[in-house]
Amino acid sequence: MWRRTVVICLLPFALAACAADPAPAPKEPTPTTTTTTTETPISDADLLHTLLGQGSPRCPAGTASTNTTCGELMSSSKKLVDLVDVALDSMPTTGPYTAVNEAVSSFTEAYTTLESTKCYTPAPVSGIDDSFCQTLADLVALSWLNLRSTIDQLR
Repeated sequence: MWRRTVVICLLPFALAACAADPAPAPKEPTPTTTTTTTETPISDADLLHTLLGQGSPRCPAGTASTNTTCGELMSSSKKLVDLVDVALDSMPTTGPYTAVNEAVSSFTEAYTTLESTKCYTPAPVSGIDDSFCQTLADLVALSWLNLRSTIDQLR
């Protein structure tokens, strides 16, 4: 009898459990969207090298301060560095990128100094001689090489 009582007492609970809503099905994991940039310092360095070009803006020793071809070379190099500067706007600003930004600024300062003397134009500033213009042009070329070397450090 005791078995009968247990079965009769437990039967309503068992039926209630069967009649209840089934356990919810386990939820499928929702796909997560992870944004991973495909850009790396190496690919950034490749882009910046491409924008900068291969040659250095170096005027040969003894170039006259009125040589406009050298002036065009310097001006072209400034335009390329400006492209690098714009590209840097979409890149990180910390780590080795800080040094690249500083190298761009250094080049720009050297170029601005050269430009202010009007070296390598038809009419340089009065009192400026060829050797002074050559020294300024060398500083621009060196700052260009510094920028290239700094970009290499992204690799």
